[in-house]
Amino acid sequence: MPIPSFPVNLLPRPFADNGDVALIPDDKPQVSGLASWKKGFDVENQLPQSAGGIPPHRTDFNGIFKMLSAFAFWGQSGGQAVYSAALNYSAPCLTFYNGRLWWCLITNGPETGSSPGVVAPGSNDAVWQDFWNFLRNSSGGGSGGGGAVVTFPGYLTQFMNFYEQTPPEGWAIRNGDVLASADTAYPDLWAALQLPVNSWKLKSETAWQALRDEADDQKGAAPFFVLDTSARTIRLPDTRGDYERCAGAGTMASVGQWHGDAIRNITGSHYFGQDMDVVAPRNPSGAFSYGPTVRDTQDHLTWVNAVTNSWCPLKFDASEVVPTAAENRTRAFGTLGCVYIGTPAA
Repeated sequence: MPIPSFPVNLLPRPFADNGDVALIPDDKPQVSGLASWKKGFDVENQLPQSAGGIPPHRTDFNGIFKMLSAFAFWGQSGGQAVYSAALNYSAPCLTFYNGRLWWCLITNGPETGSSPGVVAPGSNDAVWQDFWNFLRNSSGGGSGGGGAVVTFPGYLTQFMNFYEQTPPEGWAIRNGDVLASADTAYPDLWAALQLPVNSWKLKSETAWQALRDEADDQKGAAPFFVLDTSARTIRLPDTRGDYERCAGAGTMASVGQWHGDAIRNITGSHYFGQDMDVVAPRNPSGAFSYGPTVRDTQDHLTWVNAVTNSWCPLKFDASEVVPTAAENRTRAFGTLGCVYIGTPAA
């Protein structure tokens, strides 16, 4: 397959721009011999006239070539397709509407059924993304001060971490806050969370709180939304203190799953040997070690030297093997965990 290159010979105009053309219908017309977009030229255009054939019409050819070349001529000059409610769209189509370019996120149009059906750009951010806002936010914004901060406006409900002190425009911290009057304050997010494709991102308030109860400090552990249609509120996810882990390995089977902290097993061993009146340990390893010998008059179940009445404790100390702290953790640095909720309504 050759490498594409810009054509040497440009179209001076659409074909038959000033000629006689026929407007080609979508379905086969009642008049025999005419072309349609669904059927093209039919069988009667192929048969000899002696067998009842009908010659194709010159104006049909002109009409077909004019329509096709008109789009090629438009694209040759850098033209962009204009939105039409009569067309079906799917990701990642780009179209022009009301002075803006729009990026299609979800299939929509008259033949897509009732969900979502015909959705005009600008009426639902879950279906159409303002492409200019995407480019603008990708080249600046945030709170970084002197230089441009590259951010991503993202899809509604998308998670992202920022190396910033405050969230960029359209983003909120994933700390479990509740958005009041969310149906009017954040109508796009409200609509997006009710789409079937996002249903797995929702939990009931009871289930959401039960997830967070698993976290010892009552923070994090709930990477889900709560949509309360009666109270008209949206509770944001809470992932404070949680690390992200790609699903599909170990115990992390699916996106959104949460599990608590754990460490790999720490082992060690030691042996007891008895020599006459002395019971003594032998060969400690791993997390086991000897403590200092202590004299005591009490009887112990540990090893005891009956002559000197001294004993030596056996210690278990994980810090002899691994770094320890008051929490299980990996090497890390702090970022601002955010979720994209869109710009609030004016």
